[in-house]
Amino acid sequence: MKEIFQILTILFTGSVFACSCGMTSIVDKYIKSDFVAKVKIIKNYKNESEAVELYKADIEVSEVYKGEVLESIFVLGRNDQYIGSSCAIFIPENTELIVYAFKDIDGKYKIGMCSGLVYLNNPFAYDIIQELEILEMFKSKNIVFTDKTHYQEKSDKLYYDLLRFKGIKLKKAYGFYEIVFNSELKIKNVTKVSGFGNRIDRKLIEIIKKSEWYSYINGVRNKVPEDSKLIIGIYFRSKIQDESSYLKHFY
Repeated sequence: MKEIFQILTILFTGSVFACSCGMTSIVDKYIKSDFVAKVKIIKNYKNESEAVELYKADIEVSEVYKGEVLESIFVLGRNDQYIGSSCAIFIPENTELIVYAFKDIDGKYKIGMCSGLVYLNNPFAYDIIQELEILEMFKSKNIVFTDKTHYQEKSDKLYYDLLRFKGIKLKKAYGFYEIVFNSELKIKNVTKVSGFGNRIDRKLIEIIKKSEWYSYINGVRNKVPEDSKLIIGIYFRSKIQDESSYLKHFY
């Protein structure tokens, strides 16, 4: 009984201090990031002090999707003898991954546990292949703007509107659409970035035009610069056993 109690105590303690990252889509992490690229970690440096969970890493860039080519980035983690917090990470040298980095006020490009990193240890995995395809598409469409604004739909209207497509048959797994807002967060226009096909795209654009949104950035709510943009994605989920195919949105 004593051993069981000790094990439960360890598990409970670990869960209390576990690093918690909110769910984020590829669209959200791409638009909010200042640098997105496929890289290899070439050299890791030690943390400058015990108090700071940040170390420098030299990188070799094989492809840039957004931003300028960098020679190094900073990792929110530990590369020394000290034990880090639950959010501290370490990326070994020669690791290949897709990085989503933000630029801080000192000009340092940083990545961490919650950055949405994609490790390319299995480049043939379906989700990795799809993420690379989407990044290539964003690059080809010159989607390079950065916006730290948090957007949220006012209701579940999009979800329910997409239910009308239940059972649909499509060849493509996703589509992306660009919303343009005025300064009062009213939709001015919706255009296709990469769609499913003209007929279905027209229907989806009309549905998106009727959506309503909240915004938040730096303490300001529901006010954005004129012509602010939001990229919204629509995923196609094919039929699985008794579950019909359907569309779902993300942003």
